[in-house]
Amino acid sequence: MLMKSKSILSISLLNLAILAAGAIPVFSQSRQTFQSLPNGVYFYGESQMPDQKDTFYFVLRKTGNNIVGMSYAGMERSECFRGTVRQNTINNLTVAEVEPGSGIGWQFSQAETPFDLNELYRIDSKQIPEGALAQLQECVRLFSNTRR
Repeated sequence: MLMKSKSILSISLLNLAILAAGAIPVFSQSRQTFQSLPNGVYFYGESQMPDQKDTFYFVLRKTGNNIVGMSYAGMERSECFRGTVRQNTINNLTVAEVEPGSGIGWQFSQAETPFDLNELYRIDSKQIPEGALAQLQECVRLFSNTRR
């Protein structure tokens, strides 16, 4: 079921647009793009420090140009997303989220705008919280069980 809804990702995309004026681009000091990074798990945030209150973080699993990720703020609510990467932008985003206590299950929607990694800080992946890694694995399972 595809739904249009306000999600953490869409809210965080809006926050990124607002923060863009003051942000230091992740890749500004190198010519390397996210697309050119090796396959693996990467950690990005609105802050360089993990676990900051009211700050959005993104854990991304890159396999070729395919991305499965999860976003969270304070580990209170998270969502999954899938897309394809081109340079430093994740396109063709499908977002999956569960409304806590709704009993409805996963709700899917298409993000209206691409996700620009240039506005985030890359954080050492060793600092990814265990709960975020577990949620990322749930996202990988979710999207491996759904059609593209």
